[in-house]
Amino acid sequence: MRLTVRKGRYCLSAALCVGLFGLLAATHSIRDLRIRVNDLDFLSANSPVLAADQAIREHFGSDERLIIAFEGIERQWSDPEFRQDLAFFLKQLTRSHNISQLLLDRLFRPHFDARDTTSEPYFLHPPDRPWIERALAVTAVRGQLAAGRSGRTAFLEFPALSASGVASIEQRVREAAARLDSQRPGAYRVRVFGRHVVLNSLGKAIFDDLKRLLPWSFLIIALLFWGMFRSWVLVGLILFQSGVTVALTLAIQARLGHPLSLMTAIIPVLITVLGIADEIHFFDTFLTLRSEEPFRSAPALAWETLRRLFFPCTAITLTTVIGFVSFWATEAPALQVFGLIAGIGLAVSWLISVTLVPTVLAVVPIRVRPRRRSRTRRLPTWFLHPAFLAILSLALIPGIVRLHINDGWTRNFRPTHPIVQDVRWFEKESVGLYQLDLMLVLKDEHRWTEPTKLVALARLQREISAFPEVTASLSLPDLLRDRAWELGEPAAPRPPLPSKQSEVDRLLGTYALFNEETFARMFLDRSATATRLIFAVASDDYRTATRVRYAVDSAIQKTFRQGEVESRVGGSAERGRALIESIVGNQGISVLLSLGVSLIVLGFASSQGGKALRCIAANAWALLLVLGTAGWLGLEMGVASSSFLALGVGVGLDYGIHMAFHHEGTAADHDSVVQRVAANVFIVSAGLSVMMLSENPTIAQLGFLIVGSLVASGYTAVVIFSLDRREKAPSITSAEEMNTPHPLQIEVTAHQNP
Repeated sequence: MRLTVRKGRYCLSAALCVGLFGLLAATHSIRDLRIRVNDLDFLSANSPVLAADQAIREHFGSDERLIIAFEGIERQWSDPEFRQDLAFFLKQLTRSHNISQLLLDRLFRPHFDARDTTSEPYFLHPPDRPWIERALAVTAVRGQLAAGRSGRTAFLEFPALSASGVASIEQRVREAAARLDSQRPGAYRVRVFGRHVVLNSLGKAIFDDLKRLLPWSFLIIALLFWGMFRSWVLVGLILFQSGVTVALTLAIQARLGHPLSLMTAIIPVLITVLGIADEIHFFDTFLTLRSEEPFRSAPALAWETLRRLFFPCTAITLTTVIGFVSFWATEAPALQVFGLIAGIGLAVSWLISVTLVPTVLAVVPIRVRPRRRSRTRRLPTWFLHPAFLAILSLALIPGIVRLHINDGWTRNFRPTHPIVQDVRWFEKESVGLYQLDLMLVLKDEHRWTEPTKLVALARLQREISAFPEVTASLSLPDLLRDRAWELGEPAAPRPPLPSKQSEVDRLLGTYALFNEETFARMFLDRSATATRLIFAVASDDYRTATRVRYAVDSAIQKTFRQGEVESRVGGSAERGRALIESIVGNQGISVLLSLGVSLIVLGFASSQGGKALRCIAANAWALLLVLGTAGWLGLEMGVASSSFLALGVGVGLDYGIHMAFHHEGTAADHDSVVQRVAANVFIVSAGLSVMMLSENPTIAQLGFLIVGSLVASGYTAVVIFSLDRREKAPSITSAEEMNTPHPLQIEVTAHQNP
């Protein structure tokens, strides 16, 4: 039985209804999609810094800290009312089961005095103002850690064990601050700092960003397709395909148990825009064929369109998926998940493109109003001349040497975001938010409590602290000297390290006596063979963290004999440094693998190795141009922004493939493909440009780099594949001169049904 157009429409309607019900059932799981931002997901499971952090937690407790800044608007911490209000605030906080121990607090530490009575040699006094001022000036926990430089801030530190625990503490802090404000309206300001605080806020910002950018992406695509084709059917088809692709991709992501993260949050926008690139060629080719052969049936024209475009559209989807799948060559779980989900999304979009789109073109009337044929302005000959591309390369590519590797989680917020404002304030008021943990394990039978080992530790600490990037430090020698001062005369200077083992044991014993063993355990394990040094770092950028790490390694070599100690380095500053090195290195592997696999697949599938090699060369050339431009503009490569390279490989190859493997024909056919590529670049770039509107500066920069790579890839592909025709058609010739209708300005009549 022959399937007529009318019956085809009925079948299409029934299939769409069934598909919509199936889509609703599949997307039911989107409600279970969670948001999680974790920097550990960017490091491989066997990363040395993660092993160091784990060892530090096992030996000394939590390696994370949560800092609460209690700032008086007018009162200083030396004011008795300030301390009373702070005590009230702390009383409210202790109701949280996640707050187990207050750390490094000089404003409430009792005053020891052995002169009161011989029966109680360590009689405890409430701290008074002279003692607090002296303690902040003499001890290692100086004013920058316990009290702010302005004299109006007290810093309270807690172990930060988990993101959920930190969120609970944040809620408790807000409640306690509200109760205090009801008693002292406007007298105090409370801020909370810590890695988990930043990451929790980033998760919310990413979700808000996604809700705002995705509708803009749909709107831009709809307007561009309407302006190009003037058909509500085609616009509706594009929006339907994009919506289905995004919904199914998010449903699959939820089913696989992967939450929205810094990387996966941009997937909906990416696949929305990249997924409709094929439709530009489908629609334009179909309308061109219908204009040239008005008496052929719509199904025949749709089949001819699919026949011509199936290989290039399949090839560009395959190479783009390869670009995403190449993220699996990295060791970062976050990038692996990103590549997997993005690849699945593009595969879904391709399936819709080669099934639903030709079907709709075959059975649904496509009525496009006739438009006045206009003369297309000739592009300058020099613009497509290889010499111009060579000169442009000589000007831009040297900028690669100016590229900087830099990143930090606070850079994922706009400069006016409260998180950024709080961190900038904290950096001025205190020693900084980021820390580097150094764990040293003795390889012989000695212990760190031996006086000679303590002297070596103190020398190591001085060596590292001499670097300007290190703003503060704490160690086992600090605990011993501080306790010796606390048990002595308050007016005396800070005493030296004890020279006898018995004195060391006595001082450490007081931490257990006063139920403060937690402090000692932060720097010394129970066997006394492992110790920890904490260094505050001015910033978490790559350059600062690298210089501090160099200082640590150099100081260890100077202080200890080879093989005497085993060192491990952890902490948020070291994680940031290792993360950047991991991402940049992994991106290099991903890009090379993507280019290599794409070359093999294209060459094998097309049996035209030369054209495949030229596609790869055009794409690699374009990426070098973008990297050079980024260097001259002073853009910094980081965790997310560096991923544009692998994305640029997958997406940028599309243009070379269309130029290389389009339907062979006249010079007019070549120019038609060039203009379709130009339209593709324009629409995809316009759709992805919404990323530059992101509240997240990192995603905004990533959007700029991706758009730049698309424009550069389209340009290099056109130049390289126009070499063969340059003498015959040196530039994009007007539709009138080629004696053929302009492919994007076709006069069409009503749809012809068979």
